[in-house]
Amino acid sequence: GQQAGPRDTGGAQGKIVAVQGRVEHAAAARTEAWSPAAMLQPLFVDDRVRTLALSRAAILFLDETQVRLNAGAVLTVQAIKRGAGAPTALDLIQGEGWFRTKNPNSGLTIKTPAATAAIRGTEINVQITPDGESVLTVVEGAAEFRNDAGSVLATAGEEARARPGQAPTKRTILNPDN
Repeated sequence: GQQAGPRDTGGAQGKIVAVQGRVEHAAAARTEAWSPAAMLQPLFVDDRVRTLALSRAAILFLDETQVRLNAGAVLTVQAIKRGAGAPTALDLIQGEGWFRTKNPNSGLTIKTPAATAAIRGTEINVQITPDGESVLTVVEGAAEFRNDAGSVLATAGEEARARPGQAPTKRTILNPDN
């Protein structure tokens, strides 16, 4: 049998539960060594997942955080809460992702280049536009969108936007289902 290395699945923080099209994975150690991601691919701290054109991926983490990545997204796993450990933190580097947590104690934060979303509820969508703006849409619950310039609390049916170095703003959107 194979020897389990340091990336034995016992240390996995989650796994890829759905792959559509071309989804790739990079282990932390090999920065630009992307390889095709498989169904049930285990994910570890500092691992990255990216979706190419016309592709999607779904990820389930140990703390019951669910993530769906749309095409052109890049996500880094920073920390997943275990027991009394550090809160769950994910880094959306580009693209769009949908995030849901059933665990109110996960302390889930989604970092983007322009601001960080701290989820205080259940379901949000985060998109980084091609020109670098980060857009947070709260589907259910609430989320704080903050950066060094300021912070807003968005609740269900509200959208918050931020650009690097500028305070986030928010507005009500009429149809959060889209």
